[in-house]
Amino acid sequence: RRPECAVLFEDKEICHQLCQSWNFPLPRQLAVIDPSVDFASEMQQLMENSEARRLFVKPIDGDGGRGSCLVEFEGSKLVVRQIASPEKVIPVSGFTLSRRSVVQEAIVQHPALSQLFPGALNTVRIATLFTPEGNVKVVGAFLRIGKGSQFVDNGDQGGIGAAIELSNGRRDDVASNNRGKKFERHPDT
Repeated sequence: RRPECAVLFEDKEICHQLCQSWNFPLPRQLAVIDPSVDFASEMQQLMENSEARRLFVKPIDGDGGRGSCLVEFEGSKLVVRQIASPEKVIPVSGFTLSRRSVVQEAIVQHPALSQLFPGALNTVRIATLFTPEGNVKVVGAFLRIGKGSQFVDNGDQGGIGAAIELSNGRRDDVASNNRGKKFERHPDT
């Protein structure tokens, strides 16, 4: 990919604005916040002003899920779970934001995808090429599925993926992780 185009997709703030200008369906982005803000107060206010029960906080320049966290209520307390250690619960008042980040409402997934793994938003990714003639060519597709204690489906964070046959839209019966390990059954569900 050309370096001059990379910023369009590697900067989550710019990418969101670009996709919004094309009327792409997007998760609702509630804020862009800097480490200088009072994180606990900002999250409390965003939760009160939205209908979301969970918020994703993603570094603008993050990739592979690194540095992202989930803010949610555990009982009546607002807590943070980081991708690096999702089982560890941090009170929102004890969390420090390290980088400029976007805050998005968590999407509620379709019940059929939730049956595969309910702990993460499982997604379909479609790889395309833009031809010199100006056409879009679909070159591959796969279903990403979370596993373990992760709340994301990202392969860099332990998720697995199953290829989707382009001719009929069916997923492969075998999934694999980033290291090539095969799974005929989901290891958790």
